[in-house]
Formats: sequence, C-alpha cells, structure tokens
Amino acid sequence: MRHIISIGAGKNQIPLIKKLYNSGYKIIGFDLNEKAPGRQYCEYFKSISTWSFTEAIEWLEQLELNYEGVGCFSCGNALITQQVICNYFELPGKINERSYTSTHNKKLLRKVLEQNGLSTINEWNLKDINESQIHDDVVYILKPSSETNSSEGVIKVIGSELKRNFKINTHQDMIIQEYLWGVEFRVSVLVSESQAVFLGCLSRECYGETLYTARFRPIFTELDWCNTIVNRLINIFRIINGVLKLDIIKNHDRVEIIELDFGISGDYFETHISPFCLDYNFISNYIKVITNDPIREICIGGKQGKYSCFDYIYFAKCNNYKIDYRILKKIISHYIDDFMLIETKEDQSILTKPKSNQDNIAAILHNRPDITNAELNQLINQHLV
Repeated sequence: MRHIISIGAGKNQIPLIKKLYNSGYKIIGFDLNEKAPGRQYCEYFKSISTWSFTEAIEWLEQLELNYEGVGCFSCGNALITQQVICNYFELPGKINERSYTSTHNKKLLRKVLEQNGLSTINEWNLKDINESQIHDDVVYILKPSSETNSSEGVIKVIGSELKRNFKINTHQDMIIQEYLWGVEFRVSVLVSESQAVFLGCLSRECYGETLYTARFRPIFTELDWCNTIVNRLINIFRIINGVLKLDIIKNHDRVEIIELDFGISGDYFETHISPFCLDYNFISNYIKVITNDPIREICIGGKQGKYSCFDYIYFAKCNNYKIDYRILKKIISHYIDDFMLIETKEDQSILTKPKSNQDNIAAILHNRPDITNAELNQLINQHLV
C-alpha cells in the first residue's frame, strides 16, 4: 500500500486529500480538530496540532507503516512540521534545517540572501536602531520578525509617524525595511530532480493603501529574470524535490525577494488560479514532487487559461456585514458576465473592515482587467449593507 502523510485535514487541505484518495493512496492525517472535514478520507487519523512535530512523529512511528511522502497545503509552522517529518523519515522534499528555519526568521533569511548576492534591501531590527536613523519623509515597511499569515501585522508607514510611536514599537520584535517601489510578483515553483519543472508568475496588486492582496494576473512572457533567481535558489538551498513560493518586487534591473517559503503559494493558487488562469494541474504535479515521481515536462509561465484576473473583494464599511453569497453573485453579475466566485467564508458569517488578507468576503476569477480592483470593490460595496 502507498501511504501519504497529510499535515492537517482542514478545509485548505481537502483538495489535496481528495486527490490523493481518488488516486489510490492511503492517507495518514493529523489535525488538532477532531472533526476536521478531511478525516473521513484518512485511513488513520489522530487529533494532533500541525505544529506538534514531536507528537506527530511518535504517533507515525507507532503505526509502523512505510511512508511514501508528506503533503501540506498550509503555511507557517505547519511547513516546519512537514520538513521535520521529511527529514526524520527520509522522505522526498526534505531540505536541511538551516534552510527551512531561515524562511521563518526574516533576519536570518535576509542574511542568507545577502551572502548569495540576492538582496540589497536595507533592513534592520527595530530594537537595534536609533530614532535619528529614521527619516521623516521616507516610507518604511514595519513587520513582525517571525512568520506571519496573510500580511497580518505588516504595515506601510511614513518615517514621521514611526517616530511618534518609536518607544512603543521598539518594545516589540519588529523589523523595519525600506519600502520598495516597483511591480510586485507572486512566484510559485515546483522542483523535481533539482530542476524547476513549473514556474507560475503572477503580478500582484495591493488593496487600497494596505498591503493586503487585491489582484493577481498571470505573466506568461519575459520570465528569464525570474527563472534565473529560481535556479539560484534551488542551488543555494540544495533542493532536489520541493516547492517554492516567492514574493518579489522588481524595479527595472533591481529585483528584491521580499518573502520566501518552502511551501505552496496559497491564495487559491493551487485550486483555482493554476488550473483556470495558467491551465496547469498543480495538485497532481505536487503529488509527484512529494512522492519522488519524476516530472519530465517543463512548464515555465504556464499558458492562458479560461480567466485572466483573480480579485479579492473586501467589505469597506464600518458596520458589520453578513455574507450572503446568493446576493453577492447577483451584484457581481451586474458588472461582469462571465466569472467564477470563490466562497472564502461560511455563508451568513459576519465580517467587519479587514485587518489582514484573510478578511475578504470572496474572490472572483474573471476577464475584465479594464475594471480595476479598486473600482470593482467600490461597485460591489455600494450594494452591501
């Protein structure tokens, strides 16, 4: 029997679990939620936090099974658990400890990138600089030094405002980084036998004045610069089989890696953007990567799928909003004829103004790039009460 470990069995993990199940794999899953929806597909399941790799390994050993691979469609500490398990059981996708821990320590990651000539960005630990080093009219990025989810706690701030709260901020474990002007990109990579077999590149726009994701659009051409960076990272981190997610800012010849993870891109890339915007079956090929099944076909950039835009919709008003997806579909249809709605929350759940990228109402795939994300949000919000 072919056994695959699933780190987590929640909603985000379901597409991977179902694909594994339908492909004949026996799934060994764990999740803190005893009633996780993916549990029904698991041959063995136990209530263990996706952060608790020690407890997970003890349980996995007790089962005395031969594991073929381990998959994770989560982020943050769950990816650390994936790597610890990979290394412990000698499974495909393992990388060394210094490499995977560096992606969760922004200061260490920046040092690794600088040492390899892949970063020139100015960045400091807020505790280590003086107020006099901050310039009033310069824009900075302030963010937690450890891994965050969905831009939570990451803000753009002018130097004069940062100075006003300097004493408060210095008591927190924060990083201050120069703000870079340029085009933002999200890059998703599959690596098989030390080669990038898939590279998906999306331009990324922010929502209003925040750093939350607003719109993704696929980029298909002139990706040599991106492919060069990816190949260097594969060599630096000695990746044989694995996944990379990069957030990059490009301003003419200057290219800066803002974030780097050894995990999936999220933001519905695997389930929606990849198949419907890039015409690429990411999940099937992800399974090949984590099971050491070689991928021979090279796909750099993908090809145009059914849709050309992915947009998040946020609730911009101060009062609470009770989500009604039936009504939301009708509102969107006034402005866009052909679209796919992604219900990112439970129907009838209540939202307020967003505090992170996860606080969106919905996401939609469509072919109306002539309507900006700001315009689309404004048009929809005027009907929301």
